Amino acid sequence: MLPMIITSTFVVLVPVIIGVVAAVRKMGMSVQYAPVVAILLGVAAAGGLAGVWDFATILQGVVVGLTASGLFSGVKTTANV
Repeated sequence: MLPMIITSTFVVLVPVIIGVVAAVRKMGMSVQYAPVVAILLGVAAAGGLAGVWDFATILQGVVVGLTASGLFSGVKTTANV
């Protein structure tokens, strides 16, 4: 089980991942790859912060990536309305 400090740090990764994916999209990446990049960044960041590559850390990274992707999509849709 990961300490609560590391788990709460993962929440801070969501806006960071949104910003990195937005920057990569502006450099010319296709929109369809944005969720995949967000998930990969989430897994890489979670593993790097935790220092272990067990199933729980990878799963938390996937959740962080999916959260970033969903939040970006929701805000983009709401802003276009």
